[in-house]
Amino acid sequence: MIDRIFLDTNLWIYLYAKEPPEKYQKIEIIIKDSSPLIQVSTQVLGELFHVLTRKNLLQK
Repeated sequence: MIDRIFLDTNLWIYLYAKEPPEKYQKIEIIIKDSSPLIQVSTQVLGELFHVLTRKNLLQK
């Protein structure tokens, strides 16, 4: 059985916001090293969209 990796919304926010830098770097490495195993739920996508648009992080 292949294990899957589920990343919560806050980890995706660190990736997009690039702040704080130490968390951004850690999550970037996790995603780079494990991308085929990552799963994202529709709830996480909805929460991520809400936060990114509300905090205007999509413009960076």
